[in-house]
Amino acid sequence: MNLRGKSKRNSRDDVVIDLTPMVDVVFLLIIFFLITTTFQKERTINLDLASSKSAKEFKKNDGIVISINKEGKYYFHKKEATLEKLKDILQNESKKELILIKSDKDTPYKYVVDIMGMLQDLDLTNLDFITK
Repeated sequence: MNLRGKSKRNSRDDVVIDLTPMVDVVFLLIIFFLITTTFQKERTINLDLASSKSAKEFKKNDGIVISINKEGKYYFHKKEATLEKLKDILQNESKKELILIKSDKDTPYKYVVDIMGMLQDLDLTNLDFITK
């Protein structure tokens, strides 16, 4: 019989926390987020480029790329844009910035001329064409 009022159990030795339910919940959360997450595919623009014998290699960060598909739609950083929107975007660019025009080989020349005229209006004359 214990008359002193002390418990027979030593509180330091007997305290154990069971982590199994918490691990189960963490695994369920991981599975939930894996199933519900949507992955975005990188946007690409399907262009059949013209070929050139005097082509130079360009790196991704060599300049500003403006793409034109064969329907005459303009793209800036792989997002569709109108000619007016492109003009607004490019107004703040340095005059020495390289502008790369990437056009489908079947694009009507009118759309390329429109871009070149807009660039000339903005005094952005450092341009080149991307080919195969």
